[in-house]
Amino acid sequence: MTDRILPDIANPEQWQLLTRRSLVGIPNGRRYYYPPQKVDIPTYVCMVGVKNPEALDTWFVGAWASVLLPITPASGTGYPAAVDVARRNISLGQFNLVTAPKLVAPWQLQLTFPPWHQLINFEVWAYQGEDLDEFMILERIEAKLNEP
Repeated sequence: MTDRILPDIANPEQWQLLTRRSLVGIPNGRRYYYPPQKVDIPTYVCMVGVKNPEALDTWFVGAWASVLLPITPASGTGYPAAVDVARRNISLGQFNLVTAPKLVAPWQLQLTFPPWHQLINFEVWAYQGEDLDEFMILERIEAKLNEP
């Protein structure tokens, strides 16, 4: 079988830059504070890159990412419509793939940064290629089976 039925995430043409920012931490003693950075993600897959040009070789964590879905069980609960469904470390100096469950789109990526970073450069890219869900994959398989 030569047809590929998976998203082509390795193709650079399938990615769209959503944001690229440089931040300087607010000094607090020997630590630095950054307000959480939120980015709306229109698809279920994104890539996040975090760099610090002043980072020591022993620093590995560039940020912590939270996947927030804009839902709430009922209005008037007093909670924001932002359900935290996943968290992960974002490695420093390389791209990290972050995925959201296919429940709601768009969703929000929230980045928080470790207090030892004085300077942060980050960028977020969204996958814009074909999004294949289970039904689309099954339809393609069925079509292949039904071919003469």
